[in-house]
Amino acid sequence: MCHFVYIKGGLETMEQLSLFNLPNNEKYKITKPIRLIELFAGYGSQSLALKFLGADFETYKICEFDKYAIQTYNAFHNTNFITSDITQIHSCDLEIVDTAIYEYIMFYSFPCTDLSIAGKMRGMEKGSNTRSGLLWQVERLLNEMQEKPQLLIMENVPTVLKATGWQEWQESLKSFGYTNYITVLNAKEFGIPQNRRRCFMISILNSNSVFNTPKKMQLDIKLKDILEKNIEEKYYMPNEKAATIINQLKNKDTVLIDMVQAKREGKPREYIDIAPTLNARDYKEPRLIQVGELDIKGHRIVKAVYDPNGLAPTLTTMQGGQRQPKITDNKRVRKLTPCECFKLMGVPNSINKKTTVSNSQQYKQAGNSIVTTVLMAIFGELLGIDYQTKINELVEELKECA
Repeated sequence: MCHFVYIKGGLETMEQLSLFNLPNNEKYKITKPIRLIELFAGYGSQSLALKFLGADFETYKICEFDKYAIQTYNAFHNTNFITSDITQIHSCDLEIVDTAIYEYIMFYSFPCTDLSIAGKMRGMEKGSNTRSGLLWQVERLLNEMQEKPQLLIMENVPTVLKATGWQEWQESLKSFGYTNYITVLNAKEFGIPQNRRRCFMISILNSNSVFNTPKKMQLDIKLKDILEKNIEEKYYMPNEKAATIINQLKNKDTVLIDMVQAKREGKPREYIDIAPTLNARDYKEPRLIQVGELDIKGHRIVKAVYDPNGLAPTLTTMQGGQRQPKITDNKRVRKLTPCECFKLMGVPNSINKKTTVSNSQQYKQAGNSIVTTVLMAIFGELLGIDYQTKINELVEELKECA
């Protein structure tokens, strides 16, 4: 049986046909204890999501190359994992056995570095030797396995749907016996005030059962609801600079934001000014409208101030948080704290305060992870758990200040 994704007008108006709620097919449901395998694990948002759902699972195996991410993982989960390189591990390291007793879920959130404009769209084609091309290490592991995971779950940026190698990857999974279900979900549709769209592919092994897309939830929380009350002075912008920006906030729909100088590619001595604007749409949240595609050392140059009454924009992995979203706070301008960024990823204070890595690494880890509430919705569908109630409970915890 073939399943198709129909894209009308690009990714912004994605419609899915014959993908969910297929006739004469039962919904797939996990009935066995879960052994979770996290490839490209980060700080383990997948394990957190299952924990928040109260699922019967164990964090079975992980693979993560970044020593700081492993440090945070162990702090969050009270584990003792060490770093590992996906190019060096083998199927025997994952120890998939007794699939009649356990439900193995292998989650792979491979690097999106080469799928973005900032990454020069180098792609993920097999043999490309790009960071995004590490995806094909998952195929190598599947080829080595005698028993395979019953479920594979992929997460990445929506541009993966247009990337070179995407169709080949789907066909590869089909050759192993997997049926693929693809959807793009936004964090703001699952209880978190962040405009963060991500693509997920759920692949089910040798089954006629289907996966149903999670139902969207009404957003009842604003960015200001998760902000901390006692903020250290180091997070605030100097008063003179902040005053200049605040004076520009006269029109809530279109605002001229702090000018940024950027070096034009190919003309190293020529500088131009970029003035992104904010536009209030969708739940009345300020949305950044990008002007131009200008980069310094591969990073997109944007600086903007967001209204705490709306949504946060998509968090990035920029080092040190220098280009993380700025917000107005009592007529001053400051950047979000690492704690607030974690909360925007669905990680409450009771957990995010446990990490001891630098602020710079915390910003990077939050921006590079997956929102737990979106994962809760996906796992909830697979487990038959009332994920909306569980998400609402977590959201209430996210409102708690340090």
